[in-house]
Amino acid sequence: MEHIDQGEESRRLQEFYARMSESELRAVADEGYDLAELARYALQGEISRRGLSIELRNAPVDDFDPTGLDLCKILGVTSSSEASLAVGLLNSAGIPAYLGPDHIESVGAFKGEFEDGVEIHVRKEDLMRAHEVIDPYFPVRPEDRYEHICVCPKCHAPDITFQNLDAAWVDGLRADSKFNWTCDACGHHWKDDGFEREP
Repeated sequence: MEHIDQGEESRRLQEFYARMSESELRAVADEGYDLAELARYALQGEISRRGLSIELRNAPVDDFDPTGLDLCKILGVTSSSEASLAVGLLNSAGIPAYLGPDHIESVGAFKGEFEDGVEIHVRKEDLMRAHEVIDPYFPVRPEDRYEHICVCPKCHAPDITFQNLDAAWVDGLRADSKFNWTCDACGHHWKDDGFEREP
């Protein structure tokens, strides 16, 4: 088993939290019960250093109601290890993540089965930043890219329709494809590589 240098890990965490905004620190603190002791210590140190009135949550909130959130699917996972990695990456970046149809905030509290796939959602305003965090670890398959479209790039309405696919061919092989979309709200038409992120 690889030995972790506690001092080096502590410095890494301090630098990581020092780069976060106040709202990001608040989001991570809300998930404080899922953090390792070293991470909790580093997070609390950064909060104290800035003089912020943020408390680390020690347990999940039982009365969480996700119905008021505007959520978008960020990816689907098929195992608890994938879910833990994805949720951990998002939470570490200050992005709340919600698992399954009941939008559970903690992987440990999720009681469903992963075999058929479980969706992870984020708030619409976090979608672009969430992709930056998740995509290096969970590359988007071309056939699944349409699932990541949530908003029109012009008016940001979620009422969008896939029209067709333009496929480009070079020497008998498909070299590139463009997806054609229409916004039902404003009538805007656009093409992209498979998903449009919120600006």
